[in-house]
This record gives sequence, structure tokens and C-alpha cells, in this order.
Amino acid sequence: MRMLGIPRRVLLLAVVACTPEAALVPAGNIAESDSSTTDTTGTDTTSTDTTGTDTTIVRRGTLTVTVLTTSADAALVAQLGWSGGIIAGASVQARLGATVLTGTTDSAGTVSFPDILPGTYQVSVLRVLTDAERALLASEYADVNAFGGGETIILTSPRTDATVTASATGRGSLVISEMFPTTWLGNQHYYFGTFVELYNNADTTIYLDGKLFGLGPYFFGPAEQYDLPCSLTQQWQADPEGLWTPQLYRLPGTGTQYPLAPGEAAVLATDAADHSVVDPRWPDLSNARFEFLGPADVDNPAAGNIALVGTSAFSDLFGHGPWFTGDIWFIADAIDVATLPTVQPPNYRVPIPRIPRTKILDVVTFMNVPSFYERYGLELCPTLIHEVFDAGPAFWHDPGIFLSFRRRSLGTLLLRSRSTVNDFEVIEAPTPGRVP
Repeated sequence: MRMLGIPRRVLLLAVVACTPEAALVPAGNIAESDSSTTDTTGTDTTSTDTTGTDTTIVRRGTLTVTVLTTSADAALVAQLGWSGGIIAGASVQARLGATVLTGTTDSAGTVSFPDILPGTYQVSVLRVLTDAERALLASEYADVNAFGGGETIILTSPRTDATVTASATGRGSLVISEMFPTTWLGNQHYYFGTFVELYNNADTTIYLDGKLFGLGPYFFGPAEQYDLPCSLTQQWQADPEGLWTPQLYRLPGTGTQYPLAPGEAAVLATDAADHSVVDPRWPDLSNARFEFLGPADVDNPAAGNIALVGTSAFSDLFGHGPWFTGDIWFIADAIDVATLPTVQPPNYRVPIPRIPRTKILDVVTFMNVPSFYERYGLELCPTLIHEVFDAGPAFWHDPGIFLSFRRRSLGTLLLRSRSTVNDFEVIEAPTPGRVP
């Protein structure tokens, strides 16, 4: 089996050795955990090697972010009465590796993160409109429910000031509304009751025929022993023109066989079966509209079969198709994959295609909890995904805790600001096919 951005030994650890003691830490409450590099004075950080001859001083700094609207939204902003394009009350998240800091902009549209480590931060912003604010908008802006955006910012000591622009975001069309990942119940390592749920967030019927569902770029950390440093893999991981996918599936149908009405959800199950017979906490997916094909599956004839496109860069370890873990996943419009550009990165066993940005409908980035990376001594690359696709990855997945990830509701619509950490919430029990 080929090596990816994370070594083979770590991929196996993720399958067989991740234990339940790692607690879920919601993004925003994650503290910097490296005590060897933390200075109690909040000024300088000193690390000394075992010989006592090499002393490294890391000077901490302050990151100040100002959130503004874009010129393209000037007419809309005028209707809201926001002076100078300033966005007050916006939620701001700054990520360095698996560390996530949160804050809220003040009346000047500014928030500061003092006394933090220098480095490359992925910053995401979200400002949800209130009902009163939406009532101020003309009919042509009826779909607008939030402002969102993100930037990559390099913090250098002692201070870096940066501006992040947030664009008006509408409800979109087809979105990923829930994802239930692999969960281990005690010593039960069970992988087949996972699912992803799609939702029609538009006001017209969407046909799911031929839609693509895939795994996003998979170069999360450096693996220099396999000639895969971040400096090499970031060209694919952070490509703004599309998503390079090592695993791609196509939904069945020839055009109009699988309609999805406005406000309706469709479940894509690893296996369309009643998994509550394994444990009552697992969902009954026997009524799932679709299921993924695998060589060891028992087929549910009532569920449409989702087929692998081409050859996966991953081996199907259990023969049931994909089961969801801490990764990037996306839904895209139909396209002839044979016409797409491909690349075969080092240690991949097959070439992988790039789904163009214009075809991407929705993206979610659910990474493992920070303790997972700390446990195995993993360092994440600076950029997991380009901010045009997802301005805020969520570090929420813990196989040892029973939970699901559900998109936040704004009345009859679901929030879609292209930031997973802002758009989703953690729930204790999966709700397949039921959208608030």
C-alpha cells in the first residue's frame, strides 16, 4: 500500500490504536499544550537541549485581525447600515496546527490574540445576520444569511496586523448536512454504520444523478522518510483551482431518477442496514437512499449503489466501501473524470484527478482532535485546504466518543459560510434523514 502525507505506521495506528481516553475539545477551547515552550511571563519562550549548550528563544507576538466587507457587497452593506464596511460581532478563529484560538470583533471590527506563538495561521471569520438585519434587505438579497471568509496570515513577533474580508454568503444548493464518523464503543471497533447526509438548501428540486462524492487532498503532515515534506505536498493540498482526490465515487442515475426536493435530505450510508443490532446507539440506516459498494457488502436492493470511480489510492481494508474518519470530504456536480488533469504524487500507486473548483458544491473538513496528533507526535502541514473551499477546519473527530457533526440551522435554511468549524455543531446522537 502506498504512503501518503502521513506514514503508513500512523495510518495503521489511527485504525487500531486510537483509544477512548482522548476527550473531545471543542475548537476555541484548545490551549497550547507544549509546556516545554511556554514562558510564564508571556514574553519569551526558551527551550534548552539535553547538553545544556543550545538555547533557543522563541518570541511570542500579538495577532490583530480587522474584519471588513468587500467592495462587491457595497450595496448590500448599505442596506444593513454598516458604516465603513466594518463587521462588528463577527466570530474569528485562528488556527496554528491543531491549536485553535477564538474571539469576537468589537465595534471597530477588530479582535486581538495576544501572547501567541509566531507561525502561519489560518484565520476564518463568520458573521450571521439577525432576523432584524435580514428584514432590511431587498428581495434580491433574500438568500443572504451570513458573511464569511478566511485568510492565511503569517504572525511575526512582536505584532502583526491583518485585514480579513468577509463576503456575503447565500444558502447555496446541495450541501453536506451531517456526517457521522467512525466511533468505537468500548472495545468494539465497528466501522460500517457511518454515513454522510446531503440536503437540498435551494428552492428548486436538485437531481442527485451522477453527483460526485469524494475524499479531499490527503497530505496532512510531513513524512520526510518517504520523501513527502510539506514543501512538496502543499502544492496539491492547498491548490485553489480544485480538489485533488485519491478516492472518488459517483451516485447512480441517468439524469432524473433521484430527485431531491427543497428541504429534503438523502443519506449516503457505508452500509444501508440496521446497525442498532450491534449497539442501540448506532443508527438504523436500512432506509438510506444510497449505500457505497464494496466487495464484502450485503447489498440492500432498496438503496441506490454508489460506485467507485476509477481506482482508489486507498485499499478497501474491510470491503464495505468508505467509512468516515478525520478527513476532507466534498460533493460535486457531475463531470467526465477522464477529461480532468491528473498527477501521481510520490508513493501513490495510481494517478489522482483534480475536481475543478467550478464543480465543487460543498466541502467539509473534520480533523481529529488535537490529542490524537499529540499522542502520535504528528505535526500538521501549514495549510490543510485552501480557504476558498474551507476557511475553518474543525478539529472535532474522536473515535473514542460517540458523536455526530450536523450543519447549523437558520430556520428553514442551513448555514453555509464555507467554514466547517463555523457551519457545524457537535451532537451526541446521529440524526440520519432528519434535518432541523
